[in-house]
Amino acid sequence: MNNTSDTAAWIDHLAIRTLIDRYTDALNRQDWRVIPELFADNAVWRASGPCELRFEGRDAVVAALQMMVTTLEFLLQHNSAVVIELSGDRARARVSLSELGRDRAGNGLNNFGMYVDDLVKSKGEWRFERRSFHCRYVETPVVPGKVFPLAPPA
Repeated sequence: MNNTSDTAAWIDHLAIRTLIDRYTDALNRQDWRVIPELFADNAVWRASGPCELRFEGRDAVVAALQMMVTTLEFLLQHNSAVVIELSGDRARARVSLSELGRDRAGNGLNNFGMYVDDLVKSKGEWRFERRSFHCRYVETPVVPGKVFPLAPPA
């Protein structure tokens, strides 16, 4: 690789990592203005594990995420160990993930798994084309803590 392609690869890695972090941040803050910007028009979001879910098309993905998250009293998602493989204007990422939440009936959620993402670069911007969550561990613990209101989106 030459310096130009090395620099371009680093820029793409940073852009993809930023996309992943923006998703987690927007979900945690329930900022539904940001989420649509992160997905391609033909996006697919799916989950496997204790529940099998699949949503197709950006609007359906965003509506489903909003419905799932807003039914909870709180959800805090944390991503780590992001591995990105570039291939031109396409990429694949693996993202380790943990979530802690509680529904409005008081049932807790503690969840660990991995997102496997297929990403596409269009008009200079990286977007999720397919986001697949693979649950590795889930429990429904007592989560007795106090929940504070969300700060308004910036």
